[in-house]
Formats: sequence, structure tokens, C-alpha cells
Amino acid sequence: MDQIKETTEDDLDCPYSCRFGFQSDEKILYVTEENFNYLPDENETQIEYSFNKENYTLHLELKKVFPEPAVCKIQIKDTVTNLTKSRESLHACGSDLKIKCTIGKQEHDIKFPNDLKCTALDEINSTISNILIAGIVLGILVTVAICILAYFTYWKKRKSERTDQGEFTK
Repeated sequence: MDQIKETTEDDLDCPYSCRFGFQSDEKILYVTEENFNYLPDENETQIEYSFNKENYTLHLELKKVFPEPAVCKIQIKDTVTNLTKSRESLHACGSDLKIKCTIGKQEHDIKFPNDLKCTALDEINSTISNILIAGIVLGILVTVAICILAYFTYWKKRKSERTDQGEFTK
């Protein structure tokens, strides 16, 4: 059995013929998911991970791949998420991103150096969250303190009224 070792797109889905002695045969080399995989190299993979107006965006484009990936997954720290064409909230400044795509029957790792640094806005949002939590706790404590003071003030007033009423009845 002969094997074709190197092909280009021009060599696919076209007729091939073979002659042996007086016999010849012609077939078209059809490309299907079962008989062919083409995994993109670094030059055929474009990745952009950017920050714009409080949103992080990951754009992954496989310029040349066959068949289309069934699924691509991204791992940020310990969380694995399916990449879809919809908008999803991803945040990984300062964290390694691992991207794996299932192409045909093969897993394809996409190398991506994540050089996105945490911005001042990330730190501000983190600080705002901490201030908000502290404010809520402080608000609860002040409310509890006011309730306790109101109760004791009411209790003292009632006690004073009872004492005053006791003096008038004597």
C-alpha cells in the first residue's frame, strides 16, 4: 500500500491514478475527519488576551485547522472552562493560561505566554471590595450598638417613670 507523506491543500479532493503493469485505477483522495487531521502550528494560531474598559477578552483564532475543533478548554489556575464563541467572564492577570483543543481525535495544546499584568483597576476593584465588606460590617456593628443604647435608654426611662410614680403614691 502506498502512502502519501506530504500534501498541500491543492493535493486534496482531486483524482489520483495508479498504474501497475496493464492495470490502472483512479480514485479521489477525499479528506474526512476520520482520515485526516491538520493541527495548526504557532504561525497559524493567533491569541489575544486583553483588557479593555473593565473587561478581559480572550480571542483565539486557528487560521488553518482540520477538522474544526470540537471543543477548546481554558484552564486558569484550578478552573477549567469551555471556550465558546459567546462572551464569558475570564480573568487571569498574572496567572498561567492553559488552552487545549480537541481536533479530530487528538488533543492539541496551545502554548500561550500570559504576559497580562494586573492593572491598577484590578487593585482598585479589590480595594473597593474590601472597603465595601468593612463598611457593611461596620454598619451592622453601629446598628447593633444604637439598638442596645436605645433599649437601655428606654429601660432607664421606664424605670425612672416607675420610681416617680411610686413617690407620688406615697
